[in-house]
Amino acid sequence: FRAAEIMRFLGFLRRQLQALGEQLVFNADVNDPRPRLLLEQFFRRLYNQGALRGRVPEEGYRITQSQPQDGAIQFDIQIAPAFPIDRLFLTFVNLDGEWRAELNDG
Repeated sequence: FRAAEIMRFLGFLRRQLQALGEQLVFNADVNDPRPRLLLEQFFRRLYNQGALRGRVPEEGYRITQSQPQDGAIQFDIQIAPAFPIDRLFLTFVNLDGEWRAELNDG
């Protein structure tokens, strides 16, 4: 899946998630709903703009939250881009106050 449009989309996702992480740098409370709400808004916007496929938003993306260890918050994000690939798996994690986005090959 190395087509130029897909690589641009992946770069865009990383930059946007990194910017989101920078907004949330001091917010690592697992009980605070804001990080998940911001992720939901971001991916719903992508869906509404046609970047994700599916009849309903839930078919275009799925976000699950976990706490892999004390002091860490992790969001696993599965998306179905409108590009000619099946699905992408992203991880958005806060570990020791630093947010990171990772792309998993699935």
